[in-house]
Amino acid sequence: MSEQLDRLIRNVEPCCQEGIVLGFSGGTDSALLLAVLSLLRRKKMFPAAAVMMYSPFQKESELQEAKILAEQYSVPFTVLHYDPLSIPEIRFNSRERCYFCKKHFFSGILAFAAENGMKYVFDGTNTDDFEKYRPGQKAIRELGIRSPLAESGFSKSDVRAVSRELGLITAEKPASPCLATRFDYGMELTPEKIQKVSEGEGIIRRFLPDAEEIRLRMEKDSARIEVSSDRIPALLEQKDLIIPVLQAAGFEKITIDPSGYRSGSFDNFSTDGLKK
Repeated sequence: MSEQLDRLIRNVEPCCQEGIVLGFSGGTDSALLLAVLSLLRRKKMFPAAAVMMYSPFQKESELQEAKILAEQYSVPFTVLHYDPLSIPEIRFNSRERCYFCKKHFFSGILAFAAENGMKYVFDGTNTDDFEKYRPGQKAIRELGIRSPLAESGFSKSDVRAVSRELGLITAEKPASPCLATRFDYGMELTPEKIQKVSEGEGIIRRFLPDAEEIRLRMEKDSARIEVSSDRIPALLEQKDLIIPVLQAAGFEKITIDPSGYRSGSFDNFSTDGLKK
């Protein structure tokens, strides 16, 4: 066992007997925590659950993948459905959208934990999240959510390294932030718009199945394609095939970002190119 994994286990273990609910997305970070809970439950059984808060912001495939992972690791899995678009700050995509979403999201998981007699709620924050624009972190602190990966000093690269050590299939899984991140701040979000973007990204992936990152960013009057930088040449080669299909799906004005994929690109620049 590596020193990193040992440190994480020692951080989680004191919480076990009073019960742990993991806010579970099925992504690389929460999957590592799920695996650690499974390891500890094999040593000595304790109350635990993996809870996914499911909304139009997630793809159906993410729900199915999360369910399969929880079954593989024998941690009880629960899906709680919620409607973030009923919250004005989320619906109208304020720059603090993530704060209101996380506050609502984890309040629901805390209620689940209380109803089921479990004391601790975990999330998958790692130390890299502190270096980016993450207003949701304020909500996590306010609600007293534990972040064992960050508490154990895990960066994203540490998470992937320990996931490889444990043989997790999620070790190399690309990040999959909620679909609301595809829209510029101030744009009203609707289920139809979100579904349309999800389908648009699916179209691009059919042409570029090996692209690590694909984003279809919605700006005021256009859709902007971002792909991982190594796949930009392939995107340009196939643009005359991809763009007509996207247009047929309802995307009228389409641009290709020559800079490639950038995490949180709307956090740094407005649609007129001025730094916010």
